[in-house]
Amino acid sequence: LVVVDIAPVNYADRFTAYAKALLAPEVLSAETRAEVQRRLVTWLPDAAVAPFLMQNLVIRNDRFDWRVNVTAILASVTELSGFPTLLQDLRFPRPILVIAGKRSDYLSVNDAVHFQPMFPALHFETVPGAGHWVHSDQPEACCNAVMRFLGPQASAPAS
Repeated sequence: LVVVDIAPVNYADRFTAYAKALLAPEVLSAETRAEVQRRLVTWLPDAAVAPFLMQNLVIRNDRFDWRVNVTAILASVTELSGFPTLLQDLRFPRPILVIAGKRSDYLSVNDAVHFQPMFPALHFETVPGAGHWVHSDQPEACCNAVMRFLGPQASAPAS
């Protein structure tokens, strides 16, 4: 199991502001993709996220819309931000790699304590120069961490 920059904990709501920005009529009434992005940036808590979100922009019924169901995301913020309590007493005894971005505000080495009860075979690695999107910020370092972790086990038979 490989987990990238998230812990089995309840997080504060980080989605509502983004979902509301995506649904803003001023954003979706734009006439070009570039205009959508310019307008979207003014609504977002973090403008650097705009290019990532723009990957979900589509044209539907002759107007801009989002590929993902933003209304459902908005309605499910509590569930998306939390960790299911019914999973907290379960254990996964196989090896797990947790990769954290050094600059991330989602996860730090101190959060390893949250994994230990459920994941006793925990390996924790921090990637310098990466924030929450480790795979995007430092793709080579992220891939190398995964390959180091999987390398010896990739040829071992499952038990």
